[in-house]
Amino acid sequence: MAARITSSRPTRMRTAFRLLAAAALLGGFSCWFLLGAHRGWTKNQVPVQHIDEITSIHYVTYEQRFVPGIDFLLASIGLAGGLSAASFFFNRNPPNPLS
Repeated sequence: MAARITSSRPTRMRTAFRLLAAAALLGGFSCWFLLGAHRGWTKNQVPVQHIDEITSIHYVTYEQRFVPGIDFLLASIGLAGGLSAASFFFNRNPPNPLS
């Protein structure tokens, strides 16, 4: 009688993809929240208002700073969803070659 060959590789791949999806979701949300939680589009420059000391005129300069927007958050949600969906392509139990 031949020994049954079982492999946990598909189950491990499912778990790995789901863990990667959770990490992508958590990482994307954390990045978005900690870097400003901007509810508009992602910005590379941020306007900063200044006042001229002599004439008291307000003027705007732009500071180079990355502020992730809602598109950054949606991209991380999409990546997590894609990884989670890819985990369903792996069988839960491999087929038995002896049956």
